[in-house]
Amino acid sequence: MLGNLIRTSLIAVLVNDYIKRNYPDKYESFIISLSYYTIYSYSKLQILVMSFMKELNDKNPKLFELKKMFDSLLKPKMNVAPTVDYYKNGVLVEDINTNECDFKIYSWLDKINLLVNHKVMYDLDEEETFSEISDNNFLLVELKVGEKNPEKILLKTEEHNFYVVGNNLTKGFFVYYLKQILRISEEIKDNDKMSVKLIDKDVNVLEINFTDKNESILLEKNGYKLLNNAEN
Repeated sequence: MLGNLIRTSLIAVLVNDYIKRNYPDKYESFIISLSYYTIYSYSKLQILVMSFMKELNDKNPKLFELKKMFDSLLKPKMNVAPTVDYYKNGVLVEDINTNECDFKIYSWLDKINLLVNHKVMYDLDEEETFSEISDNNFLLVELKVGEKNPEKILLKTEEHNFYVVGNNLTKGFFVYYLKQILRISEEIKDNDKMSVKLIDKDVNVLEINFTDKNESILLEKNGYKLLNNAEN
């Protein structure tokens, strides 16, 4: 088997060298055409496969659910116990004193998708309960602090999900994201200019400059709402 593979590869190399030496013009044209048709065929195949999978999922939703369950079995087991963590200026508060916290985050495991949902709660006395998952999905969330390069904010990954109905994404939340998710250790001062650029699923482009008025983004079931908390 290995001998046949080596022999075939050697013949292919010799044929390639012969054509290249004796027919250089035709060789170059052939290589360009081959590259073009290879890329075209691959793209066409990819589109057909994606279309087939979508049609299969639409007609057989149970099959899709079985696939997700099978995938979940292959993933490593995760802690299923809900947790509550308190934060002040984006930093985890170890010694809990609710009078010194900006908000708490209630986290629980999605047992089907095996990712952790995070609910941001500003009322520290509010009871921690599961919330509905938002169907909203931004195409881009980009945060800029001062004159630094913008940071890409991923509200959902394979590990975590902040697309929870009622999550209010304030300046404090984004400071938390920088420090806890992106692990950026640089100091963020209160007077640092901070802005977030959004591109929603309808390709609307928005930019919010966080000021003393404390603008924020409220996630709803099928969309979002821009708030000015100083007026509410």
